[in-house]
Amino acid sequence: MTFLSCTDDDDAVEWMKDTEEIAPYCSESDDFADEAREVLKDQGAALPYSKGFHLICQLVAAMNPDDLDAMDESIPFTKFTLDNLLGIVSNDASYQHYFDHYVKAQQARVVEIDDRTGQPKQLDVLRKNTQWNYSEFRNTNGPAKLIQQVQQIKRQMTQMSH
Repeated sequence: MTFLSCTDDDDAVEWMKDTEEIAPYCSESDDFADEAREVLKDQGAALPYSKGFHLICQLVAAMNPDDLDAMDESIPFTKFTLDNLLGIVSNDASYQHYFDHYVKAQQARVVEIDDRTGQPKQLDVLRKNTQWNYSEFRNTNGPAKLIQQVQQIKRQMTQMSH
């Protein structure tokens, strides 16, 4: 299932964005400019997001949850996934560059206030405060979902969204 949100009212489609992060084989895509801002906010400046990536994501991201659909999620890519996504084999320095920019993006994340409760949005707090283990992401020979910490964070995200 792919949601193509066609509005400038982000509040009207926030449920789509939250749903696609926890529902299997579900994707949400904004127009290119908004989606590029989301990828920058979630992955950092080192991930090159282009109009080509945008078009491919609109077509097949829901079928590729570990890479194309995960570009606008707040979980870092493993080196294995990043290499496959970009079509190159990164060295330690280039993967560290990506990971460092991912961490900077999360540290810069603004925690929004839930209009209904007046409290900080718990998903934003979790995204901002999670300290990821670099070596696990560097050394895992597969997608991030194989990492125990990622599994725990995804469970927490699911519980918070209910």
